Amino acid sequence: MSCSNPNPVLRWRWPMARELVEKWRLEGDLVLDSDLSTWGGADDWVSDQPVARSGDGTVYIPASSLAGAVRSYFEYSGAAFAHNSVHNRIWGNIRGRSSKSSQEGDYTSFLLFDDCLLKPGNGETVLRLRDGVWIDRVEGRASSNIKYDRETVLSGNRFGFSLVAEIPADPAFADAVRDTFFMIAEALKSGRIALGAASSRGMGQVHAEELHWRKLPLNDTAAFLDAFENGEWLLASGLEGRLKRLSRPGRLEIKLNWRPLGSVMVKESGETLVFGAYPFSSPVSGRVVPTLPGSSVKGALRAAAERIMATLAEEGEYGKDDREGFRAYIARHDLVVALFGRDREPEEAEAMMEKKACLREIGPELS
Repeated sequence: MSCSNPNPVLRWRWPMARELVEKWRLEGDLVLDSDLSTWGGADDWVSDQPVARSGDGTVYIPASSLAGAVRSYFEYSGAAFAHNSVHNRIWGNIRGRSSKSSQEGDYTSFLLFDDCLLKPGNGETVLRLRDGVWIDRVEGRASSNIKYDRETVLSGNRFGFSLVAEIPADPAFADAVRDTFFMIAEALKSGRIALGAASSRGMGQVHAEELHWRKLPLNDTAAFLDAFENGEWLLASGLEGRLKRLSRPGRLEIKLNWRPLGSVMVKESGETLVFGAYPFSSPVSGRVVPTLPGSSVKGALRAAAERIMATLAEEGEYGKDDREGFRAYIARHDLVVALFGRDREPEEAEAMMEKKACLREIGPELS
């Protein structure tokens, strides 16, 4: 029995059968510089938003969350190929069989991320519960009926990290994949990519440490078999010097040292037997440091911005007790939404400003 096309569905699968010359792997640790929230998608009796856990209960960062954050970083970075066909080809661009061009330009990603499992610590506290309230933007105060809490991984904890890049045979495209691979490594090492929820409020700040590079040659039979015989990919040296920084035009970073004029405190969730309320704090270099979380900083700045907009309103823009009129006024003059974001219908808007936590300077009195 003969058949001109022994596999008639192969045309739908061709992006998976691609010619590769080698694979590169980057391994290391992701160290938390601030608390991390990776909501597992289900409520439990402890928290409204528990952290993601594997089947055996290990806390982890889902590979999809990491890949999404990294890809988003590239798409907002102004990279030369961040919004063209090369970028889509590197990261994956599957439009489905219904697309008229489904046989052209559909690819699975050449960058493969693994789940990042929490590494065992030295007995320190790993998780904490952080509570929050919904802010009534018209009244400028906490809403009376909306309170929530989220479980977070404390800053200072480490997650194992692994990224594999599949290097294609096409020389020009291979260079683009390598460049992206090295730019990801530099961005993670420099702490430029935030992960998880509430990143515009200072959460999810991470940086990579203990980076190791490995290579698996696919066009050299002897080296390929040697790698499998030893059970390890080949160590690759000299790649650290090839890290490339991704330019981020239009991004302004401001760091301020400031001193409060009076007493200031953000309450830690929960209570103790000694105090009914105690300051929110963060572990830094083995010490507990009083902290103003990024959510509090963002809330104060947004409230000030909205008061400015209310002051600039012309007579007749909205009535004294016109809540919906005030919301409509803010929406028409969308500078506040553009800067601080919006998470309500009819549409969401990502914040342009990121507010990191304010850590108290460590002095002799805290030693």
